[in-house]
Order: sequence, then C-alpha cells, then structure tokens
Amino acid sequence: MRIATWNVNGLRARLDFLLLWLRERRPDLVGLQELKLTEEQFPHSLLETEGYRAVVHGQKAWNGVAILSRHPVTVTQKGLPGQEEFGARLITADAGGLSFTTIYCPNGKDVGHPDFPRKLAWLETLATHLRSLHRQDRAAVVCGDFNICPAPIDSWNEGLLRGTIFHTAEERARFAAIVEGGLLDLFRRFHPEARSFSWWDYRAGAFPRNQGLRLDLLLATPDIAERLRSVEIDRDYRKKKDDRIPSDHSPARRGRNDQDDAVKTARAAARACSTWAPLTSRWVMARMVRGPKAPMRMPCAASRSTAVGASSAPVTSKNTRLVSTEAGSMTMPGSAARPSASRRACA
Repeated sequence: MRIATWNVNGLRARLDFLLLWLRERRPDLVGLQELKLTEEQFPHSLLETEGYRAVVHGQKAWNGVAILSRHPVTVTQKGLPGQEEFGARLITADAGGLSFTTIYCPNGKDVGHPDFPRKLAWLETLATHLRSLHRQDRAAVVCGDFNICPAPIDSWNEGLLRGTIFHTAEERARFAAIVEGGLLDLFRRFHPEARSFSWWDYRAGAFPRNQGLRLDLLLATPDIAERLRSVEIDRDYRKKKDDRIPSDHSPARRGRNDQDDAVKTARAAARACSTWAPLTSRWVMARMVRGPKAPMRMPCAASRSTAVGASSAPVTSKNTRLVSTEAGSMTMPGSAARPSASRRACA
C-alpha cells in the first residue's frame, strides 16, 4: 500500500496538478488538506475516473480535508470533537485495513495573536481524541499539515526563528503529547538527521535556496512503522509542471525507481514468504515490509524498491508574514505580510 499526504492549497487551483501526480505516483491512500471548497463542489466524478473513491469534510473558501482511496473507504469521524468552530480540519476513515486520519492544524498566525492559544487548545484536543482512537488496538495512520516544526532540525534557520510561530516550545510540547500517545514520526524513523522540508515560500527564491520548514507529517502506530521500507518528501512536485502552478507544500510519497519492475516481477513469489506495503506521507510516502529493514524474502534475488514521499506546497496565503534573514526574507504562512523582506515549510 502506498500512502501520501498533501496540502494542496486550494483544490480548484491545483486539480490538474493533483491529477498529474496521481497518474504518475499511483498512491493507494491520500490525505488532502486545505481544499477550500464544500463537499458539493468536490470533483468526485473526475477522481472516480482515475480510480479513486473520496470522502470529504469541506468548507466554503477555507480549510477542508479529504481522503482518496483506491479501495472501499468508510468515514468514522468528521471534524475534531469540541473544536468545530475552527472549521473542517479532520476526517477519519477505515480504508485498506487502516484507521486513516488526515488533519489540517490551525496556523496560529503569530504568538501574540488570539489564534495562537486557540491553536494550542486544538492540538491538546487532537492528542486526547487520537488516544481514544488508538485504544482500539488498530493499525492507524495520522497525516497532514501540522503547522509545527517538531524539532530544530525541521527548520531552515532555527536560530533566527526560535520562539516564533511553528518554532515555539508550547507547540512542540503539544506535538510531543500527540506522538507519546502511541504514534511515530515515520520520516524521522528513516531519516533521523536529515534537514528536509515540505514547505517553501513562493517568494525570495526560498525553494531553490532550500529555505523551508517540515510542517507536513506522516505519523503511524508501531505496527505500521515496523513494516516501513522508506519515506521521502517529493520535491519534484513542488516544481512547476508546464503551466501548472504547484502548492507551496510538496507531497510525501513512495517514489518510483528503476527497481520497481523487478519488484513487480518478484512480488508473487515474495507473497509466499512475506508481505509488504508501501506507505506514503506533503507529500510523504513510504513502503512497508515485515520488519523495519528486513529484505523481501523470495526464491530469487531481487533488489528492494524504495518509497519516496513528497508533499506539494500550496501557493502562499495572502496572510503571510515576512521575516528578514541574512540570506533574504522568508514568508511565514498565515500572518500579515510586511513589504520588506522574504521567506517560509511531514509522510
């Protein structure tokens, strides 16, 4: 199974881009965030022609989350209980034998803004809600745009940005409470020291300079993590494709490579001895096997294929804040823009 997450920053603006990505990457399960449309406006029929069922929790012009699945999918929760005033930001479904949740965490705007303590309260409610889900002892994936850099390594310039939005001790403590409830950060499991990002501002050349943040995350229960083969961020889909403008987030995904054909040929033999499933997370995607690094057992030798994750980044919001830096300026998502500097970013 291939699982991915992507903040599309407006589905209507990104629909052609999404279709291109689905055809090329062929994920099995996808969490989408920031749809900015209602359930009635969602392009169900078009996605069905691509082989995807969709369940949606939409909202006019703002927020909105959806799950795309190649297999039957049943909604079990729409919205975060007790936090409905923050909009359509969570959906959970049973799909492919998993409890699959995708979330779009409130931005918080700025540490001095009234939305910041409300963001912290939303994260606390999310941690409690997820703990109740996981008591069912089921394999679970939680993915989406968390609007937090979980650790200093997840920011392009922690020294400059420490204590600002996405970089506060308060946000990181709330994120720690989420993972302590029984979830693992799949990207960090495979890349404990990588400085990789999933969001880059559109301005000031942030993407080519790699001045980004890792905000888009793929979390899962340990049974999923133990079968993981790889997780990557798909930077290729943060780039413009012909006349298609990408999101400022990149998807996380299982990536294709030259070994895929060999794996497909050997898959029937491999099933007799062990099982595997790729897993993806803006856009992050991953592949799972029986053990964290166990090779595929098969009668003949075959190279392992890897899973690549990418999350595509949506266009910078009109509510962006510019933070001056020595290398230029970076736009922080979700706060008022200042006309002086430039800059802004888990599977």
